[in-house]
Amino acid sequence: MKKWSIVFMVCILSTLYYNCSNDGDVKIKPIYNSTKDIVNALDSLHINLSSMTKHATYFILGWAGDDITTTSEGSKRDFIDFDKRDQFLHNSRSQFAWNRTYKLIIDINNIIHNANELRNGDNSKDYLVDEAYFIRALLYQNLIRLFEKIPLQTGLKTDINIVISETSEVYHQIEQDFLTGADLLPDIYPNSELGVARLNKGSTLTSLSRLYLDWAGFPVKDNSKCTLAASTAKQVIDNHQSS
Repeated sequence: MKKWSIVFMVCILSTLYYNCSNDGDVKIKPIYNSTKDIVNALDSLHINLSSMTKHATYFILGWAGDDITTTSEGSKRDFIDFDKRDQFLHNSRSQFAWNRTYKLIIDINNIIHNANELRNGDNSKDYLVDEAYFIRALLYQNLIRLFEKIPLQTGLKTDINIVISETSEVYHQIEQDFLTGADLLPDIYPNSELGVARLNKGSTLTSLSRLYLDWAGFPVKDNSKCTLAASTAKQVIDNHQSS
């Protein structure tokens, strides 16, 4: 698992557009210079996220054991590996989930960096960057549930010799991203259209509660996180303003 996780990471880095420095590191070139640029980038991110998550491959874990609907023919052949919990490097469903997710994470890192660097007095960018933190946490949460051993990439500068991160380190990063989002996102997103809700504090805390449940289970088995899961979920239940 560790070996093919690293191979996948190399593949995704080699297929993206980067600026390479002389020391062999990979840098993402900043391209956003205004709040409007951040809005456009985040809208594009939501579109790409929607496109990725509408496919069954993103929810590949749900296919485990579902051999009634899996066939050995055509495009469904790779699902059988997940039925048997026997994934391999050549599995196109694994490659899709890995490559598409890390592409979005790199885009998010770019958004976060440029939003934090922007100094134009427009406070609305805080909501935008918090949305980006939330989505990055959600993507890493799905990655670690799917692959178990993954590398963390949170900066603008990417080391091509990146290594697999410890599970607890990944959980801490996901927690930090969710908490960042929950800190500034409002209970109800301002000026949102009816029926077109955007991420808010309740969205973030709900996902954070789920993270604590994963953290309390295999492989870390930190039982203290069960209490945090319950208390975080209660914040959502007791907050009648969030929608």
